[in-house]
Amino acid sequence: MVWCQERKYVVSPVIPQWMSSLLTELAHQASVGPADAARHLLLRANQDIDVLDKLAPYFWRDYQCRGRTWLGSSDCLNLNELLMAERAFVEPLSISLTRNEWFLVDNVAYALCRSIHQTAAALLILAVHCDGLMTQYMATLRDSFKGVPNVHGEHTLSPSLHRFAK
Repeated sequence: MVWCQERKYVVSPVIPQWMSSLLTELAHQASVGPADAARHLLLRANQDIDVLDKLAPYFWRDYQCRGRTWLGSSDCLNLNELLMAERAFVEPLSISLTRNEWFLVDNVAYALCRSIHQTAAALLILAVHCDGLMTQYMATLRDSFKGVPNVHGEHTLSPSLHRFAK
């Protein structure tokens, strides 16, 4: 019997260094790689109403998700302003997605009339700035991975992630 692994599709957003550091810290807390932490955050952001509300002013085309519709407009804001505002020092990140995950992000990219790489960067930037999403994400990390034990054997979050932990 031959086992066939699902093909992975790679998206390579260029993200600010501070976000790369944050994703590395999230990954450390969850005992996963930074790309996996970014993938989980990207997929949450892609379905989060608050993040999509913040992204909606940049839509050229209509977009529907979870029973909501955001209308696109030719007068939409320029996504470059969002992406460039966060680009003091940047670095690329490679995230592997399944075919279905790729299409979920690609649907947002279509509404933005942007590449999937730029869309992923925008979703990650907005996700990190969305306290509600990050609080939920941190709760998931805390519940499923219990953090990394400190020298006393307690599971704690680092100070930079502590503001999201409730």
